[in-house]
Amino acid sequence: MVSGTDPADFRGITATVTPGSCTVVVLMGLRVRDVIADILLDSGWPASTPAAMVLGASTGDEFTWRGTLAGLADAEPPVSADALPGTLVIGAVAGLPLRLCNGVQSQTEVLS
Repeated sequence: MVSGTDPADFRGITATVTPGSCTVVVLMGLRVRDVIADILLDSGWPASTPAAMVLGASTGDEFTWRGTLAGLADAEPPVSADALPGTLVIGAVAGLPLRLCNGVQSQTEVLS
């Protein structure tokens, strides 16, 4: 878990991680997600790495985008989600099913 508020700090922290070896959770990085994606891609992370953006988690206004690291920079949440707190998830965890009920994946609509 890292902060996205300072791209230089983010670059320094993630430089110590083997690309794709873990899932990176970024707090306060929504507005610089393009920079975060570029840093990871430039560091050797595969463009196909699963990625997710979650805004307003566990609220009635929750918005979830799921895609790849290559698409993260262009992912645009709806204007209605602009004031919601959000988190970026980059790595294998972002590719897991959204919900499991008794160990079985439930059918859940994903907004993108």
